[in-house]
Amino acid sequence: MKKENKFSTVQIAIAGLFIAITVVMSYQNIYIFGPRSGRITLRFIPMIFSSILLGPKLGCIIGGISDPLIYFLTLGSPGLYFPGYMLTNMLMGLFPGFILKNGDKKILTIIVKLLIITVLSFALTIFLDSFWLSVTRGKGFWYYVVVRIIPNVVQSIITFIALFILTTRIKKRYR
Repeated sequence: MKKENKFSTVQIAIAGLFIAITVVMSYQNIYIFGPRSGRITLRFIPMIFSSILLGPKLGCIIGGISDPLIYFLTLGSPGLYFPGYMLTNMLMGLFPGFILKNGDKKILTIIVKLLIITVLSFALTIFLDSFWLSVTRGKGFWYYVVVRIIPNVVQSIITFIALFILTTRIKKRYR
């Protein structure tokens, strides 16, 4: 009896490219406030788009692999590795694949579903990442929520525009 593979070679190759793009884009940060407090990062765009393109399973795997890679490849990372951020990245790669599927061809449907994805990613980065920051750095949860609202609103707008362009231009899905 032949065992069937869960992922094709093309899917695995594209997933590897998305991991590399995510790692590279994690170094492209814009700091609005002091260092490490109010930053705009574009690393979630390839994570979210990989879930839309390849499906939620591979999107979750891409998020889970990219976070430790980003941490261990960054010189001067503060403190020990904390796996809570990996959970955020895995969720960021998981849910878009369930929301935006292959059959969505109408522009209005795509816009509405991308808005839902953008709001959910905003909520994840604001609340879950702020919780992890309060656990690892010792300041209050609401401090991080307030400091990170403006950068995350700007980040969400950029994410929505990028995902809209990518999802309307790239028609083929590799699920």
